[in-house]
Amino acid sequence: MPRREVLRAMVASGLSYEAIGREVGIPAGQVYMIVTGLPADGSDVLPPEESQGRVGLLPSSSQHLANPPTEVPTRQPAVAQWLRERAGADPAMRQAAASRSAAPPQVRGKDLSLALRRHVAFEDTVLLRLEQELDPAERERLGRRFSEAEDRAREAPGSRPAEREGRPEAAGADDEQEGE
Repeated sequence: MPRREVLRAMVASGLSYEAIGREVGIPAGQVYMIVTGLPADGSDVLPPEESQGRVGLLPSSSQHLANPPTEVPTRQPAVAQWLRERAGADPAMRQAAASRSAAPPQVRGKDLSLALRRHVAFEDTVLLRLEQELDPAERERLGRRFSEAEDRAREAPGSRPAEREGRPEAAGADDEQEGE
């Protein structure tokens, strides 16, 4: 660990705390603390009368010396190349890549309306399941929302199990049971 006198001499010679830190092999914030006796993060502030004549104090904030940003590479070219080679050598991965695109399917007109109704039915189903887990006071507070959700979930296409499985007889099956 460098001595205070050596570091103060380096500061007096005009070197920055960052340069001193690189030269002696310690972080700049630690150099600042050794020279001034104060943490670089600004957590300890001296009254003006005590800061007069203190060696090494910066005229402005010293926060930039504390916790300097680290360089964490988000990508390593060698790893990216290895992944490409592995995926390219795997027949299942090549087949999967060839069979689909990243573009979402286009939904228009009647199909869009049906997709939206199914989505609302799904959300309503989730809401109804949540209702079962709530205590009575919360259920009472959300009561109207639950009754609306129940009505929409019952009437929405795709909300019946047979419809979700794609069976064509689904539409009339539940209706016949309700009429009996």
